[in-house]
Formats: sequence, structure tokens, C-alpha cells
Amino acid sequence: MKFVYRPAYLKAFDAADTALQKQIIQTDKEIKNYLETGQARYGLRIKKIGRLSFEGRVSDKIRIVWVKEKGLISFAMVGDHRQVQNYLRNFQI
Repeated sequence: MKFVYRPAYLKAFDAADTALQKQIIQTDKEIKNYLETGQARYGLRIKKIGRLSFEGRVSDKIRIVWVKEKGLISFAMVGDHRQVQNYLRNFQI
């Protein structure tokens, strides 16, 4: 399985403070582990949010959104609930 990071994800990651960046990195690893093994810790709370889109919980407010296609996982964005809703409205994936 191949993983790629979209520019919106990288931009949001770079804009986050150091503590949040560490949380994002940890959650990113847990998502990759889930995608490879099918097992996730309860707090990750993976949820399907679109036809090909999923989200995982970084914290109470922040989510990571990824798109799952054949053999390719695209980490699309990191953001709060409002940003995730805007993403879904604009891209409908």
C-alpha cells in the first residue's frame, strides 16, 4: 500500500504548533497501522465520511482525512470539524 500527502495536509501540518504536530504524527502512524492490519485503538475513532473518504481523530477537535483508492492512500487534510465539512462540500470524495 502506498501513502501520499496532499498539499493541504502538509500546509495544515506546517501551520500547527509543535505539540499538535506530535499528535498528528502519532495519529498518522496509527492510521497506517490500521490500514495495514485492520486493528485500531478505540480513541482513533475511524469513520467513513464520503464514498472514498475517511477520518481519524487526532484530538477532540482535530481530524485527519484520507482518501482510500486501489493501493493508494492519500492523506488529504488535517483540520477541525468545520474544515472537514468544507472539504467534503468542495470535493465530495
